[in-house]
Amino acid sequence: MNNSTQVPESTLSSQDVMPGPAPNGGVEVIQPDVSKIPTQTPTQTPTAEPQGTAGPGSTEAAAITLITEMPAPTGGKTGGETKADFPGGLIFGICLAAVIALAAAAAAYMAVKRQKPAPTPDNGPKDETGFQKTEVVENPESVSATCYAAGYAQTVGSRGNQEDSCFVSDWSNPDTVNLRGVLAVVADGVGGISNGQVASNAAVQSMKAYFESQGGGGSMSGRLLSLAAQAQKDVLGVIRQVGRCATTLVTVLIQDRQMVMLSVGDSRIALYRAGALLQLNREHVVGKEIDENAALHAEAVADGRKRQAITSYLGKDDLRLIDRTTTPLQLIPGDRVLLMSDGVFNAMSDDELIAFMNRPPKQAAEAVIRAIEEKKLSGQDNATIVIVEVR
Repeated sequence: MNNSTQVPESTLSSQDVMPGPAPNGGVEVIQPDVSKIPTQTPTQTPTAEPQGTAGPGSTEAAAITLITEMPAPTGGKTGGETKADFPGGLIFGICLAAVIALAAAAAAYMAVKRQKPAPTPDNGPKDETGFQKTEVVENPESVSATCYAAGYAQTVGSRGNQEDSCFVSDWSNPDTVNLRGVLAVVADGVGGISNGQVASNAAVQSMKAYFESQGGGGSMSGRLLSLAAQAQKDVLGVIRQVGRCATTLVTVLIQDRQMVMLSVGDSRIALYRAGALLQLNREHVVGKEIDENAALHAEAVADGRKRQAITSYLGKDDLRLIDRTTTPLQLIPGDRVLLMSDGVFNAMSDDELIAFMNRPPKQAAEAVIRAIEEKKLSGQDNATIVIVEVR
């Protein structure tokens, strides 16, 4: 609100207007020297500073001059000026002092109001500026625990030994999850080559050790690739000690509800979302490559066991075929990521797997393995499944 009375446009003439008898009798108008007033009606709002701070004779001071009505004088003219028998200057000073006091009080009120804004409907804690304070969670473990959950299960099947290996990092530890994310790995030792169990275990242990030593810097895709490269190096080191061996590898890294993945061989990564199961990687087997070539070149399609022979695996000297994502996949609450060896998806259909996804991850994984064992399929391969849920 403007606390001053604007100068009436009728008083803005080119001549000086001096005090004189009031036209209405009993009231005299004290007017400024209009030659010092801007030709436009002032719009500036007076500040709370004391009067006269703009300096003597300045147009800014004239522009905010107050027009004050006073009682009419009772005396006559002396020397062209009107003299008041009562102390009119004193009354004017009192009025001016009152205006200044009111302006100062208003300024003080506004200053206090700016320092202490009115409380919002939210009764939460405020910081020193009066805005809503962001609360710090003293124990973030409960928050982290609601973001992810994981479980896994295995069966030997009808084989004589277990050649699958798997690993899931600690998803309930908020410090490691925030720093590095959640890593899940499944490795299936190649059964047609001896020491498959040694190869799969070496790959998983390598990725586990190097993941836990990571500081969490760099891109997720680059970090996962470096883990796989180290696993390949360690498997080649095992080969120099025990002889020829090989393993498949599927792995995912999840952080901040984003996921990158990498696969070598015929194990599988799938995403369960909204009641559907979607395979995310391709299997590196002869049959898939022949089908791809046939689609391009109309070549004959092989059949039988030859189609299941893998074409890429850790332990291969000239390993070149590695599938991986370079851009993270955004996950949403309710998503589940499944890592499976071929002993699972060769024995269970997608619909059968989906039927168990209404259970917590660990119970779902165990239910899948029990269902495989109950089928008692001839030649049942080792089966391993890891399920990571995003909440």
